[in-house]
Amino acid sequence: MIEPIKRLSVDVIPQAIVGLPVGKIVQGWEHFSEGSDDLDLYEGASFKLDNKIEIAVRHYRGHPSDTTTIYI
Repeated sequence: MIEPIKRLSVDVIPQAIVGLPVGKIVQGWEHFSEGSDDLDLYEGASFKLDNKIEIAVRHYRGHPSDTTTIYI
């Protein structure tokens, strides 16, 4: 089961870059938001898989347009 979360509680590592805008990947999820961290400003969402694994999908301001990075 995938459940949206507001914030990550663990450090995540980039695993893949997808050639789609983040809005297409998280379409319909309520927790799509903008934020910032030590890297830069981003838009994206965070999820928890099976109540264990935290996942973030983000597009940072400096990254190529229409791409999304998946962090686990």
